[in-house]
Amino acid sequence: MLTGSCVVLDQLPSYINQEPRYPGEVCDEMEEDFICVKGYKKCFRGRCMGFGRGDPCTKTEDCELGFYCKYKDNLRQCQLFEIENATCITHDACGR
Repeated sequence: MLTGSCVVLDQLPSYINQEPRYPGEVCDEMEEDFICVKGYKKCFRGRCMGFGRGDPCTKTEDCELGFYCKYKDNLRQCQLFEIENATCITHDACGR
């Protein structure tokens, strides 16, 4: 049987009112589960972690900065942005 008691907080935890963070944005490792909303949904060394090259993704927002979610061969994977002056099929391919 579990026993315990509730504690009344004088104020809400700081993460309650914060805007969501995306890969590459600043975060607090103590609040990662509530702040980092895309990619790995983890905070590492003060930055939200996104998926890297070749990792499966759903949208570009899942990928690290400098990468986009590319659909190829029935798969979606994070890939580096296209090089300057390359033909881009989607806006994401040339940068956010």
